[in-house]
Amino acid sequence: MDTGGGLRKVLYQLGDHEDLLVHNVDVFTDFDLDLLINHHKETHSLISLLVQDRQTSRYLLFNKEELQLKGWINEKTEEKIPSHINIEAFNKLAFNGIH
Repeated sequence: MDTGGGLRKVLYQLGDHEDLLVHNVDVFTDFDLDLLINHHKETHSLISLLVQDRQTSRYLLFNKEELQLKGWINEKTEEKIPSHINIEAFNKLAFNGIH
């Protein structure tokens, strides 16, 4: 089922204004998840991702002003989404599997 399949099965059980924390099982962290949850609620975001500046081959691309997700790049295969994105204009951050 992967993450998406499991989420699809439980989403119908959530109320219209309930939040859901997803924490991948292969991720170990000492990050204070209350900080992520509180930030999510304070900003009224639809989705919040825990990211960090670390070495990886796949990066999420965020605009520098508001840290909104704008794209993705796989540096090994050079695949980009969207394909025309200029990666130098964005912050490259690694996703940590917590959202």
